[in-house]
Amino acid sequence: MAENLRRANVGDIVTFHYRLTDGEQVVEDTFSDDCMEMTLGDHDLIPGIEQSLVTMTASERKTFILNPDQGFGAVNNELVFELDKSKLPASYKMGDVLEADFGDATLSLKFIREKLNTVILDGNHPLAGRDLRMDLYLLSIR
Repeated sequence: MAENLRRANVGDIVTFHYRLTDGEQVVEDTFSDDCMEMTLGDHDLIPGIEQSLVTMTASERKTFILNPDQGFGAVNNELVFELDKSKLPASYKMGDVLEADFGDATLSLKFIREKLNTVILDGNHPLAGRDLRMDLYLLSIR
């Protein structure tokens, strides 16, 4: 079967460009830079992108909406919590992101609200809970 008619499948190495937008702005765009190369099935991509690449043919373009389950997940309220200001660096301000080491994992915590003696931190991915537009262009399959 010719390369351009073969559909991508799990185990294939695919080369592609993508553009991810959140409805307001471009979040990531590889069309003006180097393309991406991944092995399908290695789970290196968010689920909706990998699922969409499977069954595409080389030179095919696809535009679709990723819902939170296919993208960065739903907002997890257990990852939003209050912390005493005294436990933060003095220079920490609204919008800053703090990296917190939890032994086997590192979590990025965004400072989202300030109270009198505490701050509210959010450990969710910035795109959690959002529908995202994805533009894919599959360049090659091998």
